Amino acid sequence: GSAPWIYLLARKGIAVVAELGIDLPRVRRAEMTKGWLFYDHSLLVNDMLITVDLLARDHDHIQLETFLHERVLKQRPLQVEIMVPEFGGGERKLKVRLIPDAFVELRVLDPQEPYRINIAIEADRATEDQVKWRKKVRTYLAALQGSFQQHFDARSLTVAVVTTGGEHRVH
Repeated sequence: GSAPWIYLLARKGIAVVAELGIDLPRVRRAEMTKGWLFYDHSLLVNDMLITVDLLARDHDHIQLETFLHERVLKQRPLQVEIMVPEFGGGERKLKVRLIPDAFVELRVLDPQEPYRINIAIEADRATEDQVKWRKKVRTYLAALQGSFQQHFDARSLTVAVVTTGGEHRVH
């Protein structure tokens, strides 16, 4: 099939949204010239967030408390210190930014005990190698030592990886 159409708001549309009191992340000119993989990834993230929103709409006992797209998360990245291997042996500390593709907080209205579920969503289009994924996993593990809880005001985290590429995605 053909590629999906992608629509962006023009200045008038942005002004209407601003009048409604909704903050939109700024679109940088560099983002306008990105290739298909960038837009394909953004569409996957959007689809995941729409799915979470529909889940909350379809189930009265689930409320969507927080809904953050990567475009918003990039404006306030979580700084994390991780240990990385050095050539020749040993490890060194490295400061890195953790920017999930999306973050949602759900409130589950369980009659016995209501609770919250915090989910960092990662969209995998099978374009990153194992080295990058391992670094991302180390970054999440380091963030769970305290900085994540402060940054997102949350006690726990589920990291959901949604993938559309590779033969092994069904395992």
